[in-house]
Amino acid sequence: MQDSYIVHWQAELSGEQGGNQFILHGHTHDISLGGANLHLEQALDFRGPLTLELKIPKGKSIQDWATVRVVCRVVLVTEAEDHFRVQVHFDSFIGDGKQVLEGACNERRGFSAS
Repeated sequence: MQDSYIVHWQAELSGEQGGNQFILHGHTHDISLGGANLHLEQALDFRGPLTLELKIPKGKSIQDWATVRVVCRVVLVTEAEDHFRVQVHFDSFIGDGKQVLEGACNERRGFSAS
């Protein structure tokens, strides 16, 4: 089992359905190297491959972000009071995303959610 970390990073989940592109905005609730729990503004009724783009703060400046992109799939969707909780499983990282995410998680050791 992988450690998960409570983080609230900007997240965009995108995909294509019926020839139409879509992007859903939200943020992470917690994350591990294997997947994430997201809070999204809209419902998601799609089970195909998706791309998750995360904005991870790198420094103290709000303009200093690392971008991680990962191909993922939805495992579970539940409705909350003012958002939708979406659990995704990571299938493959794009570029150096895994190393960037590993570094960000390592910085948070001691703040594990599991």
